[in-house]
Amino acid sequence: MAFGPGDLLALQRLLRAKAGIVLTEEDHSRIEQRLAPLAKAHGLTSVASLLSRIRIQPWSTLHSDVIQALLEQAAPFLVDHALGRELVEQVLPRLIRARAALRRLRLWCPLSGSGQGPASLALLLLEYFPAVADWDIVILASDRSATEPRDAPRGISYSPVEVVQGLPTQVLLRRFRHQDGRWQLKPEAGRWLRRLDLDLRGAWPQLEAMDLIVLRQTLPYLSLTEQSALVLRLRSHLALDGELLLDADDAAALARDRTSVEVRALR
Repeated sequence: MAFGPGDLLALQRLLRAKAGIVLTEEDHSRIEQRLAPLAKAHGLTSVASLLSRIRIQPWSTLHSDVIQALLEQAAPFLVDHALGRELVEQVLPRLIRARAALRRLRLWCPLSGSGQGPASLALLLLEYFPAVADWDIVILASDRSATEPRDAPRGISYSPVEVVQGLPTQVLLRRFRHQDGRWQLKPEAGRWLRRLDLDLRGAWPQLEAMDLIVLRQTLPYLSLTEQSALVLRLRSHLALDGELLLDADDAAALARDRTSVEVRALR
């Protein structure tokens, strides 16, 4: 049974209030796809039943589960991807030359989801720039799942489906170990990762100046006003010669009037 306009309206209000995400009728199929497994896990027969339940009952873990399911990032790894190639050929070489005296890099992936973006940055550095292996490097992965900056869990791992997206087999075998049916990132890559709970719409903690910020699959879910505001806010956290990179979808979603928002779009 398909969910109706009332269910969509209630869901729109929930996502807008709690996560700053704008849903439209065009998101109908994505909502069905993301919430169908959750409905089944809660013993419900349809997404419509799930949405009806969150409409009538007080705030609960079910509401949080719905939000998380819709926000879950499915972005591929960047190692074997157009974005990764541009990072390797242009962006990272320039930053590494500029930071050679300091031997220090600060990189950030906002709304990092399952962490393929931050992990990709670590893998690209290890694979293509071995000279920085002993540098002071922090790759910040922010989302809504932590309470303070901390080392990424040593057990960060991915399913067989996730590791075939944007990750060459030789890199997978070299930088991951297979355990209990999943692929676990080895410590030499995971050591640079830090996690931070951060609502992009709320107050941000004091952050170091970033050399590179990579934004993926975020702007399409925001209003045009919020898109420009977020990009400007992210730029304020860059080093003077740092770069803010958007993937193609985020660049396309950004407001056309960008006279005050200078970004580099990765294709």
